[in-house]
Amino acid sequence: MPDTTPFRIGQGFDVHAFGEGDHVTIGGVRIPHERGFVAHSDGDVAIHALCDAMLGALAMGDIGVHFPPGDPRWKGADSRLFLRRCRELIGERGWRLGNADVTIVCERPKIGPHAAAMREVIAADLGVAADAISVKATTTEPREALWRALTPQLFRRGGLTRALEAARRAGTAITDEAMAMERLGLKPRLVEGREDNLKITTPADLALAEFILSRAF
Repeated sequence: MPDTTPFRIGQGFDVHAFGEGDHVTIGGVRIPHERGFVAHSDGDVAIHALCDAMLGALAMGDIGVHFPPGDPRWKGADSRLFLRRCRELIGERGWRLGNADVTIVCERPKIGPHAAAMREVIAADLGVAADAISVKATTTEPREALWRALTPQLFRRGGLTRALEAARRAGTAITDEAMAMERLGLKPRLVEGREDNLKITTPADLALAEFILSRAF
């Protein structure tokens, strides 16, 4: 007979910026690092995402509903408290965790040397065997390359004005100034930028620019 035991699947995601500090806590493991997390609790992104997955599987909201970031009780809190409470919450509804697959996306610190310890910690808090918990890591492409690709563009005012006007008259939809110049037959020249010469389009970009400037003087 096929196994007809009901099950549910949840997905979680979390991210925290780096700030002042000498360590980060990920997967319940304290890792020495040159910077810390900016967070109301300890900023444990792995456990926060796992909590969201567990709660989401039962349509019970997310971690912010059960542990509001504005609540002083959770200031600097160990996120393992959240994980154990989430285990209790799903247990109260007659459910238990079967397994969890946690992927941590970061450039640094390196997760590999700590993955086994994270599995043991998470398994202990959830009351499951360590082989029911997977912790793995991956990285994105280095941000430095992305920043170089997004450096500000520079055009001669006259040429840009003609290009934009020509596009308007032709009813051509353009996505950026370089495209307008190319439609006019002018070929932009690409020049590699620097990591600290970034394009500012979002508040996060502005915060990064302020950080770069603060270190320059």
